[in-house]
Amino acid sequence: MLNNNKIILMVLAMISTAFGADAGAESAGSN
Repeated sequence: MLNNNKIILMVLAMISTAFGADAGAESAGSN
């Protein structure tokens, strides 16, 4: 259980940082 939670948290963190970089690049591009 703990191992699965750690893996899920790592994947979610990677996805959120990827989306954050995308959103930052997009908003900077439109401005």
